[in-house]
Amino acid sequence: MAVPALETAPVLSTPETHIFEDPTPVLDVSNLPRLSDEQISLTYEVERTVREIRAGRRERIALQFPDQMLVDAPRVYEALTKGLKNARNTTNEVTSSSKPPVDAAEVEISTQLEETSINEDSNTEERLFILADTSYGACCVDEVAAEHVDADVVVHYGRSCLSPPSRLPVIYVFTAPSLDLDHVASTFKQTYPDTQQKIILMADIPYAHHIPPLQSRLQRDGYTHTFATELLHNPSSLLPNRTTPPDTPSSPDTLRDHHLFHISSPPQALLLTLYSRVSTIHIYPTTTPPPAAAIPATSTPALRRRYALLSTLPSAAVLGILINTLSVKNYMTVLAHVQSLIAAAGKKSYTFVVGKVNAAKVANFSEVEAWVVIGCWESGGDVEGSEGSEEDGGEDESEPPDFDLRTGRYVSRSRPLRRRGKRRGGEGQGESMALTKRADGELATINGVVSPGAEYLRSNRTWQGLGSDYHQDEGVEEGPDRAARMEEGRTGIAGGYTVGDDAEVR
Repeated sequence: MAVPALETAPVLSTPETHIFEDPTPVLDVSNLPRLSDEQISLTYEVERTVREIRAGRRERIALQFPDQMLVDAPRVYEALTKGLKNARNTTNEVTSSSKPPVDAAEVEISTQLEETSINEDSNTEERLFILADTSYGACCVDEVAAEHVDADVVVHYGRSCLSPPSRLPVIYVFTAPSLDLDHVASTFKQTYPDTQQKIILMADIPYAHHIPPLQSRLQRDGYTHTFATELLHNPSSLLPNRTTPPDTPSSPDTLRDHHLFHISSPPQALLLTLYSRVSTIHIYPTTTPPPAAAIPATSTPALRRRYALLSTLPSAAVLGILINTLSVKNYMTVLAHVQSLIAAAGKKSYTFVVGKVNAAKVANFSEVEAWVVIGCWESGGDVEGSEGSEEDGGEDESEPPDFDLRTGRYVSRSRPLRRRGKRRGGEGQGESMALTKRADGELATINGVVSPGAEYLRSNRTWQGLGSDYHQDEGVEEGPDRAARMEEGRTGIAGGYTVGDDAEVR
């Protein structure tokens, strides 16, 4: 039977659901104005960065930029290099101009200490490295890329999730973009005409420095019940990474009588958290031109989508655990916990580390029916959690099937690794010395149960690895021990390859 030709490209993945997107906003840098040298120094806080590098005696510094700021990376590199050189020269001048002691013994000791100080602090030339491509989301500190250059500190530019890193110290530079506070205050008054309402002022991290002056302006206009949040390195706070009003204890319900005015659109994970804790949320987008009014936020579509994704877990037999960070503290502990939950539910899990995640990458593993993403709290994804453990049941055929809410059908193999604890009659299996036939060994088994991944590979995969698709030579008897004929492969560079002695470039 002839296979019909494809008229359109095949569907290689599910429709995009934004699960694997980086929460960092993507900006068009082609039309951005070129910053002056003074603006570079102020925007990227060159002086403060130099002071912290020198105070920490850092010698190898990794500079991590998000994609939209890479255009300024060479100029920031030059400004930091010049600033560090000037700091070294200034230290040497101050040391050489100091008054020597009078006593000869004191002179000798002072000279030794001075030389040691100069050698260790002043004359050591720092080396800077630009991380041009991050391994995961731009909001996380990329310790993996930094360790490739043996860095002892990372300077992270732009917005950050402020997740605690696991190994390296970090200098955060949020870049402090400008904002029209007059327009923000006018929009705020249109949104909240009642000056007695309890309103929390919050902004995306790069715009957080605008909150104190905005609060001062609003208080002069009669808004005396506003609370200006401050940055706090604590993602588990009631307002993640922010301080909370003093009249609210640790319970999330205490914020229900507060409204939230947020500058810049928050990531989806943050919006879901905030929406469940405050009365209402209005967002002031930092777009050009400025918005005419604040946008009321709602999490209903996101919650519906999250519920739909979570409903796939009970009927999923094979779950993929996607590691979306190697830098956030305690990610290995979380991985072990998720693996234990999945195993206790009788399901099979595979662990993947693929760097920056997109739908095309995970579509290569079509046997995985649901994904659990382990990452920072902003980009961890929407599918998380697992079924709780159950007591061991009977044989596979006696296991009650799971009902799939999406398809309306029963799923009989949702727990492929469920151990057989008892026989049907309730009697224990006990130990036996009788001989049993060994399995053929074609498929991997775990506790006597065929591996779902191996079973899927045999039945549904059209390509099963190297050596599985070579053609037998005519007149040669087939056999499991016969190897394929060896041939000389391609050589050369990516610009053109040659095959064997053939000089033709292919």
